[in-house]
Amino acid sequence: MKWKHFIIINLLCMITVGYFSFEFGRMVQRQADVKEYFTTAQDEERFIIETINLVICESGNKHEGVWGDNGKAYGRFQFWKIGFDDLVKITGNEDLLLDWQNSTHQYFIYKQAYKKQLTSKYWSCFRPVDF
Repeated sequence: MKWKHFIIINLLCMITVGYFSFEFGRMVQRQADVKEYFTTAQDEERFIIETINLVICESGNKHEGVWGDNGKAYGRFQFWKIGFDDLVKITGNEDLLLDWQNSTHQYFIYKQAYKKQLTSKYWSCFRPVDF
């Protein structure tokens, strides 16, 4: 590929997804803030185990085309739109353009909800792990 074509394609991609990259950057920063929530390796391990158990129970760890609750819940975390929107507000992320059917956005909001200890209120499959 010629350099001119490479540069043009990259510029078009940057223009097309530039805004979304900005949003993603803000999400990454907030994820870093959540990571500070884990004070020990055991806390982080608990989060990982509880999350794996949850997504296996909710969706078999599949995202695309996985609808549940008579078509009201979607994706790996089986979010309902109303529940997702509620958690976006509760976790203080209204300023982000988040899509309730997007896998990355679902994980982002789940992790924020986990930090605020809201998981058992929104997911019937959530089971705390004791070490």
